Amino acid sequence: DTEKHADLKIFPNPSSGSADIEIVLHSATQASIELYNILGKSIVSKSFDLQKGLNIIKLEEIHNDLSTGNYLINVIMNQEKLSNHIMITK
Repeated sequence: DTEKHADLKIFPNPSSGSADIEIVLHSATQASIELYNILGKSIVSKSFDLQKGLNIIKLEEIHNDLSTGNYLINVIMNQEKLSNHIMITK
């Protein structure tokens, strides 16, 4: 079964620090959203209860003062991990 059960988009990207993390799910689940800097250092991890369908989480809900740079966002659910990058430009 290679069908993805979720989809992750981040926009606008690059961002000045305000962005939407869009997660589309085929079923409701709890997810952990992790933010890493370019060196792989974990900056923050937060848990969210996500609904089936479209979920929009504001980047500011995870971290409200990111400095300029590239970051990796991981969304971890049950057996699945989604990853995407965001560039912050201030």
